[in-house]
Amino acid sequence: MNWALLRRLLLEARDHYPMSMTLQPGHWWFNLARSKMASLASATGEQFCIVLIGNHDVEDDYYVIPYPIVKPLLTEETLADPAPTRPQPRWHMYLRGDELGLWPGQGCPDNHLRAIDVSCYRGRRELLQRLE
Repeated sequence: MNWALLRRLLLEARDHYPMSMTLQPGHWWFNLARSKMASLASATGEQFCIVLIGNHDVEDDYYVIPYPIVKPLLTEETLADPAPTRPQPRWHMYLRGDELGLWPGQGCPDNHLRAIDVSCYRGRRELLQRLE
């Protein structure tokens, strides 16, 4: 069982942002809510992690990414257009291999230039407060 998935509620209680990703052909997909990101940034002084949870059956298939690493991607210009049934502004993101980026077509035509390598954050539970 995935280590981060098992501790999801505890991660939330400790002011981190755990997010289960959805597997799509060739990549993982997820979205980040602007209101939740702003709330966590304010409450923690931007000292929180986004915990991306991959395969629920694989213990170490997760990424612990400090918010300051992802923050440059998350601008007003790169927010997805809110759907009429879901007016909450969000960033639509992908993880392809160890590349984290905005969903193509959002904000600017060259989103691939704004992707970041997150390989060094895979399974990095030591970046979180002690949870065990």
